Amino acid sequence: DGKEVEFNKGLGTVASNPSSIKYDVSGANVTRFISYVGIDRSANHLNSDYADIQKFEVVADGKVIYSSDSKYPKGIKYDTSAFLVDVEIPKDTQTIELKSYSGKHTWADELVLGGALFMANGKFKN
Repeated sequence: DGKEVEFNKGLGTVASNPSSIKYDVSGANVTRFISYVGIDRSANHLNSDYADIQKFEVVADGKVIYSSDSKYPKGIKYDTSAFLVDVEIPKDTQTIELKSYSGKHTWADELVLGGALFMANGKFKN
């Protein structure tokens, strides 16, 4: 709806191809990953080369189980509203990787995962 929302918790990525955050979820019996996804509002939006993410992916045991490509084939831009990602995680998944791919350049292409969480029936390793 165009309104900025501030989250108490979340993750941020620094632009790369890809930027990757990988979790060992073995034994945790993770069932879902839920998060709002958007561009960091501190990004320089006045330059079209800034604040441009090609895509965001959720990868389970090396297999892409979610890609923003289908909803945003031209990428995620500064003016793209944050969107909810709610992904079912395959049973017995051992690793989950969150990947973001920068646009043409890596200047200020920071993706934010607001309120990100895993739903699980087991315990996570420390």
